[in-house]
Amino acid sequence: MSRWILIGIFILIVSTHIHDPVHRDLADDADIDQLRTWCLAQYSNSMTVYNSFITIFHFLMPFGINILSAIWLIIGLARSHEAVQHDQSYRQHIKAQFDQHRHILITLC
Repeated sequence: MSRWILIGIFILIVSTHIHDPVHRDLADDADIDQLRTWCLAQYSNSMTVYNSFITIFHFLMPFGINILSAIWLIIGLARSHEAVQHDQSYRQHIKAQFDQHRHILITLC
């Protein structure tokens, strides 16, 4: 299943960034002593909005998935510990798991 998820993510990323190579142009810059060629992206207004949205999406979505996974891990561990150890409340188990796995959340930030 992970193979199919990776293939799907790869196709999603490539399909959302396919507009970038299409809108690239080469521009020659003649300096006094050198000739440089620059690669420039020239987008229309709607394409600029789309590119900004896609860029933000590609940065925030993995962060969101990671933070939710870490919280899910902490809550799941607290629930399993509560089922076995009845001497502490659920809240105390959450606090203990948060203290034990705080490094996961700190690493994300």
